Amino acid sequence: MNRENAHSVAADDRGATPLARPPDPRQPFDTPHRHHAARHARPRLTEGSVVRRRLTDLVDAGVRRLVTVVCAGPGWGKTELAASWAPTSTDPVAWLTVRPDDNDRTRFWAHVVAALDGLDAIAPGSTLARLEPSTGVTDGTLVRILDGLDELTKPVVLVLDDFHELRRRRVLDDLDDLLLYPPEGLRLLLLTRSEPALRLHRLRLAGDIAEIRAPDLAFREDEATLLFAHRELRVTCDDLAHVLERTEGWAAGLQLAAASLAGGRRGRPVDGLAGDDGVTDYLTREVLTDLPPNVRRFLMRTSVFDEVCADLATAVTGEPYSQRILEDLERANAFVQGLGSSPRWFRYHPLLRDVLRHELAVESPGAVPELHRQAARWYHGQNAVIESLRHAAAARDWIHLGRLAVMWLPVVVSADRAAFVAVLRQIPPNEMSTSVELLLSAMLVQYTAGDYADVPRRIAQARDLLGRPSGRGTLAVEVALLTIEAAITARRRGDMPALVDAATGTLARLAHARFAELPALLQYRAIALCHKGMGLLWSGHPGRADRYLWAALTASRGVGLVLVEINALGYLALLAVTRGSVSEAYEHAAHAVDLADRRGARGATQAVPAHLALALAELEHTNRPEAERAFQEGFDAHRGEPDVTHVLLSSLVRARLLVAGGDLDAARGELRRARSGAAATMVAPALDRWHRLTESEVDLLSGHAEAVVARYGRHTDSLLPSETVCLARAELAIGGLDLAEALAARARAAAPAGLVAVWSWAVTALVADAQGHGNRSADALANAVRIAQREGARRPLVSLGERRLTALLERQRWLFRENANFVADVLAESTTARPAPAVSPQTDLSDRELEVLRYLPTVLTAAEIAVELRVSVNTVKAHLRAIYRKLDVTRRREAVVRARELGLI
Repeated sequence: MNRENAHSVAADDRGATPLARPPDPRQPFDTPHRHHAARHARPRLTEGSVVRRRLTDLVDAGVRRLVTVVCAGPGWGKTELAASWAPTSTDPVAWLTVRPDDNDRTRFWAHVVAALDGLDAIAPGSTLARLEPSTGVTDGTLVRILDGLDELTKPVVLVLDDFHELRRRRVLDDLDDLLLYPPEGLRLLLLTRSEPALRLHRLRLAGDIAEIRAPDLAFREDEATLLFAHRELRVTCDDLAHVLERTEGWAAGLQLAAASLAGGRRGRPVDGLAGDDGVTDYLTREVLTDLPPNVRRFLMRTSVFDEVCADLATAVTGEPYSQRILEDLERANAFVQGLGSSPRWFRYHPLLRDVLRHELAVESPGAVPELHRQAARWYHGQNAVIESLRHAAAARDWIHLGRLAVMWLPVVVSADRAAFVAVLRQIPPNEMSTSVELLLSAMLVQYTAGDYADVPRRIAQARDLLGRPSGRGTLAVEVALLTIEAAITARRRGDMPALVDAATGTLARLAHARFAELPALLQYRAIALCHKGMGLLWSGHPGRADRYLWAALTASRGVGLVLVEINALGYLALLAVTRGSVSEAYEHAAHAVDLADRRGARGATQAVPAHLALALAELEHTNRPEAERAFQEGFDAHRGEPDVTHVLLSSLVRARLLVAGGDLDAARGELRRARSGAAATMVAPALDRWHRLTESEVDLLSGHAEAVVARYGRHTDSLLPSETVCLARAELAIGGLDLAEALAARARAAAPAGLVAVWSWAVTALVADAQGHGNRSADALANAVRIAQREGARRPLVSLGERRLTALLERQRWLFRENANFVADVLAESTTARPAPAVSPQTDLSDRELEVLRYLPTVLTAAEIAVELRVSVNTVKAHLRAIYRKLDVTRRREAVVRARELGLI
């Protein structure tokens, strides 16, 4: 298809009349006057300009395509970029600065041809050279022009600066025709403030367009440094970072900051630039002057926000077409940037926003507080708590701020805690006691600062205000007071039944509440569920605690209360520890610590239970270094906001760490200090029992089993499974085999899995072995090993304190091969933890003979022992003869009995 027909088809597509005849070969053409030649000259770079190689490289790569668009608002350095690139171009560069009068078709094309002619790219006698002046350009003339562009003598880049000045559809349609069938040797570089009104979608699909926009043009740190250096200005690193943040790399802003410094302005380069005449004049002239009055007023009133969406803008301006205005301003690159979210939010350039705020303060000084008030209400309707509070504070509407704070008090245990408290700290001290809501806000500030001593007085003061005739007790105030009393009073006293009662009352009150009167209803409920679960756990009701803690975990996840979620997970981990489920405890605790780590709450008091539960689980894994690390993190966290239950629990964990390290005296001393230092107000039966159980563990390991019998022996019917198995171990130690086995069976019946089952099966195995029931002993120990392996709990088998158990475990490796690796690990730890037995000179067995001796209680034959030791069967038999001689026995069974008597196995 030739150009004439192509142009006719394109004209048909637009509804225009196609050409009726071919154009006259002598088609007249109007050439520009001499005084227009300056518009074809490339602008000169100003003194101190910075040539940015990364951008000239972008242009260089872009002009290999048909069209390169450099699109950004005023002052971003579009023209300077093209002017700095042009001298480096390998192809000739024609330049045309577009003016409003170029919307005339004839003028525009006359200037295009004149710009090309200045490069000697039009050959004498070519189509373009034969065109003569006339009064206008027709469709036929355009076809001749486009054909003439095909005859250019060399490739040319045509720069159309200020392309946004072209608005007439006629000229733009002509350019669309050119791009539909482009000349082989012509490339376009469009410098524009707004999106070109051309059909560029085809080029984008074909990959034949390059686009450079404001983010690309923004000055980087090294480029800004060079800009100031060219002006012989010294700027510190901090000042440079500040100027880049405030200007966002805007070239004109940096230039004005440099000029401000050069002019002797004190302070940071951009401090006060919003009121600087240069910035104000530039932005007013280049951005604001041409805007309609309603749009300029719209910008001023919405400039009070850091970010704005159409609904918020409509709420504070009453403008029904807010979305269209914001999108039009974004397309025009009027320093309004879309943030790409849905619904779409926008932000203004910081310097433009400052200029608009300055104008608003001058023109309507009383409007600013009211705008913030309206924004606070709008954000409240969107459940955007922090933004609502911030705008209430900006309006200095403290009464409204207090009401919002009480309605959304649970935010203090969410990821927004720091931001929430930061707003509350803005309330002037003299306003704090003017309403119950503000008094509660003051309590929250104290609570998060770790100042608990004054909170009871504040609560009493709030109750007093509510009791006065002028007092106004809303549902939000009532629930907030109950929640604070539970969190601060009950928990800090350690009165767990009181905590359960407070949480129960809160849940009952919330059951009849509506979202309209308490928007944070679900958040308050999650907190109350967690409080009740904690109280039930330490009150000695683990079954009910489990239900409430799981409910709290689910509820807190649903409403984003991350600290409550961490707390609930930690208490579920502690609950699993009390039940002896090590694997479950580790899973919950590790999950909670990981969540705290990701949310920056690893040192929060709500993470203490998770850290301590993790330490206890690691102890059961016999992983002491990790246990100590977890304990230290928990200890450091609860030091910031001490909870009396945390203090006692930390002491119990520290005592268990000391036990694991073999320092039983220090462990006993720690337990004594924990008991004497416990708060007199603390009522936590489950913690008390855990303390006594830890004392019993120390007694057993230090050889004072009779103390454990004295502690538990009179109350066997009311013992917990963990206490029952502890008493069974004590009876075993003092020789009460029948009672030990009965107690172990009772404990196992109550807790058939977990640590209790491991301990009880191990006790049963030792009792059966002592009574000569080898098979029953082996089966019992196999059960203990299987459960311990499933839980990853090695401590019961390592620290039971019975040398005989080691021999029985050796036999397990051969009787139950599926447990062999786990048993080997346990035996390795047992050997490391226990010093080698001393033998008398008369029975001084060699190391190799001791190795053979350890296999004698097993069912392995001499040949099989030889395979295990990787020696010959004759060598094993020789060792056996030496063993029998030194032990003064004649048979294998006698050797085993004698070796046990001597403590060799």
